Amino acid sequence: MRNINERVNASAPEFERGLLASAVARKCNLVAAPENRDLLWWLQYRSWEEGGLAAVAGELITKYPDRIKTKEMAEQGVKPGMICNAAVVKAIRAGFSDHPLFSSAKDFMLRGETAAGDWDIREIDSVYFRDDAERQETVGKSLKLPASYPAEVFLERCLAAANNRLEKLIRQLCLDPDCKLESVEPWYFPKLVAALREHQADCGRARMVGFVATELGRQVCDALNYTSRTRGLTLIEGETGRGKSYAAEAWVSQYPGRARIIEVPPGNDDAAFFRGLARGLGLGTFQNKKIADVRESIEQVLLTGQLLIVLDEGQRLWPTGNIRYTSPKRILWLMSMANKAIPFAIIATNQFLAQMKVAAEYHQWNTAQLGGRITWTVSLPGKLPVADLLAVAKAAFPGVDEDTLDKLAAYTSVSDFCLRVIKNVRERAYDNARQVGRAQPNTSDVRRAMKALIPVYSRLVEAMAPADDRATRTRPAPVPTLPLPVVPDQGIRPAGGSVRPPDLDARPAETDFPAPRRGGDLVPSAPRIPGLNAPLTAA
Repeated sequence: MRNINERVNASAPEFERGLLASAVARKCNLVAAPENRDLLWWLQYRSWEEGGLAAVAGELITKYPDRIKTKEMAEQGVKPGMICNAAVVKAIRAGFSDHPLFSSAKDFMLRGETAAGDWDIREIDSVYFRDDAERQETVGKSLKLPASYPAEVFLERCLAAANNRLEKLIRQLCLDPDCKLESVEPWYFPKLVAALREHQADCGRARMVGFVATELGRQVCDALNYTSRTRGLTLIEGETGRGKSYAAEAWVSQYPGRARIIEVPPGNDDAAFFRGLARGLGLGTFQNKKIADVRESIEQVLLTGQLLIVLDEGQRLWPTGNIRYTSPKRILWLMSMANKAIPFAIIATNQFLAQMKVAAEYHQWNTAQLGGRITWTVSLPGKLPVADLLAVAKAAFPGVDEDTLDKLAAYTSVSDFCLRVIKNVRERAYDNARQVGRAQPNTSDVRRAMKALIPVYSRLVEAMAPADDRATRTRPAPVPTLPLPVVPDQGIRPAGGSVRPPDLDARPAETDFPAPRRGGDLVPSAPRIPGLNAPLTAA
């Protein structure tokens, strides 16, 4: 039985799937064209995704089968199903000596030819024979050769080369300083670099499918574009659950060759922070490395200035615990990077500025040091327009009737949990559909999910209420069915077709369960929605 050593096998190179960012950064420092650097960083990003560079190579082979051929084959218009006559075969065969996979031109000899060597193919009439017996023997063999070949015999050779070599070539392209993008033309895939650029653009567009550009999302994307152009430090703050992280992830997914989004880990220690950054950049394993070495590797990558770092959950940059005796080390490091014109964007809740004030009050920390380095601050709206919420709901539930989506958008607009309501309802609705063998949820699945989850949110809101509010409130009596709360007039479409915003000042009617809270203040309870408690029927 094979002897397994846990320490040795756990560090085997097979577990190092991706390209190290530090190695790719060194290669990118030698590349002048920005579009070439973007391509290399995109490949480095893909190398850490599932399948690694092997998946990229497989996608190229599947997507561009018509480009996997030699230059001579492309010039002759060789394609599947074609019969290559003698003239076409000779033209293709002329370049075989430069193609290692074609071991010998004798593999594709034509009728009336003979071979003096692997590559010396001649017409029989031009060959000197010692006697007639030798001539007749040679002619007899030649007459058995084909006069033409199907295109598949050549295409299969090129495809086999691509399957065996393409992944290694892409890796070499990212790491080898002598491998220039402008001169890379593998014989089996001459237009490889052009295909990589097209595939990069297509992948960026594919990741945006289903993304709904809300007004808040547009503000986030504008701020990230500005940060990328000016190479500054941007603070984007807003209430939780409004979609700011989702918008940032969507923007980064369009430009993985220029940006990375990394969630700031909780805690005060440097180890968790820098290891989180290292994972986000793709710096391999660092179990046996000192934190100082990890930090040095991170700075080596960032100082190239080629990547924008988006820090999600940025309020965690501030220390927790007793602020009197804790220095904001993460903030100080971020400021040192800003001094070197490394672009950073901080996505944070409203706690970020509040914690900065605490640091100034209890730690006598000079907040102007950070404020002076922040080039732009974006305060996102706390309330999303109902029209945006309805657009998100329609994208999440294609084919579901509009009345149900109106009700979902109505509740989302007054809920503390905001877009997370739609997200969780979507997950529950898809689970409902999968249990009965359907791939897509219908109206019944969505309504069942809403009935199951909205009372949970109401109980959470009640639990999060201040103690004095809970003491003065009377819990409503249970009812057989739980309705979906909504503010008066919400979700009703006037003749113009637009959705009127919720009237939060309207006097509420009696309700069957607690209404949502926002910011610690009670939102007026809402009446029962007609029709939601009706028996469920299949959509």
